[in-house]
Amino acid sequence: MSAVLDIDNLLESPLADLHALAGELDIEGYRLLKKSDLTIAILESRGATGDEIRPAVEAKSQELAAIKAERERELADQEAAEAEAREAAEAE
Repeated sequence: MSAVLDIDNLLESPLADLHALAGELDIEGYRLLKKSDLTIAILESRGATGDEIRPAVEAKSQELAAIKAERERELADQEAAEAEAREAAEAE
């Protein structure tokens, strides 16, 4: 399996890239799959066994979701602090 077709790289790839790859691999119904299921389907098409890779794909998906949620919280906090600073400056 090439480096491009590992769990981390697939889950971190844009969905459009996964759709293009799935199309090349003739995976049926790929546009209806969640990203984690699409990742599994791609890996299965390359010889992996879904039951063996599903726990790793799901764990990595959860890890990436947690990272994304934390980044969104940090951005929201930063935007709120900037808004407060602007309001304080305008009040002076």
